[in-house]
Parts: sequence; C-alpha cells; structure tokens
Amino acid sequence: MNLPTGRLVLACMFTHDEPELIHEIPFRTSGSSGPRNRRLPVYTVRYENSAGPQPTILATADLQGREKESTNRLLGELLADEIERLQQAEDLPALDLCLLCGDFYDYPDLNKLGGTGDVTSAFNALARIASETAAVLGNHDELNPHELLTEVRVLDGKTFHSRSFTIGGVSGILGNPRKNNRKTEEEFLTAIEHCTDRCANVLLFHQGPQGNGPQQAGLDLINAALEPCRDLLVLCGHCHWDEPFHQEGQNLFCNVDGRVLIFLPR
Repeated sequence: MNLPTGRLVLACMFTHDEPELIHEIPFRTSGSSGPRNRRLPVYTVRYENSAGPQPTILATADLQGREKESTNRLLGELLADEIERLQQAEDLPALDLCLLCGDFYDYPDLNKLGGTGDVTSAFNALARIASETAAVLGNHDELNPHELLTEVRVLDGKTFHSRSFTIGGVSGILGNPRKNNRKTEEEFLTAIEHCTDRCANVLLFHQGPQGNGPQQAGLDLINAALEPCRDLLVLCGHCHWDEPFHQEGQNLFCNVDGRVLIFLPR
C-alpha cells in the first residue's frame, strides 16, 4: 500500500501526519475459488483539528472476513479484541469515538464473494471499546435491531451529536432501491442534504466521493453535493483507495476500506 509521506498541511481544519503501521491482524475471507488468507492493517494517524475537539477515533470499513480460530467470529469482533489487547499493552489509549463505514459481513464457510448478512455482533463488539459509536450500513449489511446495543448510532440521512463532533451519515450505495441498502440518486442526495443542513462536521458514507488519484474511485455526485461545504472530515469505504487521503477544497476525504485508522491528537 502506498501511503502519503510527510506532514500534510491543509486549508481545512483537519490536518494529519503520515499514517504509521502498528499492527496487522491475520484473518480469512471469501475468494472466488475458496477461502483466502489476508492481514488487516492497523495504522495510527496523528492529527490536529484547529476548531478544537481532538478525540481519539477509530475508523474502519469493509471488514469482510472471519477470524482463523474455530470460533469463526466476524473480523469486526476480532478487531475489537485486538484493540483491547493493544490497549492493555499500553500501545493505544482509550477510544473516544468508533466510526464504522459499512460492510462487515462474510459467510461462515467463506465460500462466496459478496455475502450479505447480520453484522450486529461486529457492531456491538466495536461499540464496547469506545465511549461513543456511529455507523452507516454497507450494501452487504443487515442488523438485528432487538440485539443491537443502544450505544450504536446507525445513521442514514441523520446526525448524531457526539461529545466532540456533529456526525452525519448516509448508509448504502447508489443503485436499485429494491436491492439491499441501495438508493436512487435523488434519495442519496436528499440524505446528504439532511446531514449538511444540520451542520455535521464529520460525515460517514459507505460509498463515498471520488479523489483525484488513479485509484480513488467514488461517486462524483457526492463531490458536487459537498462542494459548498467547509471543514468536513469525510470517511468512506466500498472502493479501496491505495492512498487513503484526499483534500477537496477545505474538506478532507479519508477512505478506510479494508484498513483501520486510529486518529490520535498530536
């Protein structure tokens, strides 16, 4: 993975240093010809928010896999355990915010790509390691509302006033609304408008905006919708970016597909 080098000084209120790889988590994921072995990278990112609040934030998306042990838990559950282990070793501090950008499911037998299923256990596990948790659903996610912890705020055209930020979120992807967690273009834009009208300064997407790099795919309609906005931190997944950051105007876009970024105050 190619990551940006050196300190990036941006016009927006969120500025950050180079991500530092601190840990990797072995796991299994579905492949076209059977299960594959992969490693989930965990990075720390030193950042500064000139507007004031600087919580410790874990952000991630697209954890489509399961642990290698016989318990076969979802990768999100394994990640929660690994974060706690790093904290016990004093390699990480306590987390103020956990921000989840969708697609946390893989089939138990890992026999087919693109599985859709219940991610409640992964969301609950990650919510237990942070003071506050906000999430959007990916196109492969389902939830059991009766088992979901009340601490998990699932956002879709709504905002959540955390102790540090106003966080907005748009779940799903652009597509046929008869399919799981998909929206028409009008529905997608309306959901974004509901968030920005409520003055969100952190936005969560599953399918996010595009960057200007060759491997930074996304929806240009999101770029257009966010163009009037200032000082947004936008987190997304769905399409993997080789370089996780892109500045657009006075907004900072960050892709967390298949990676974990832990934002630490400078």
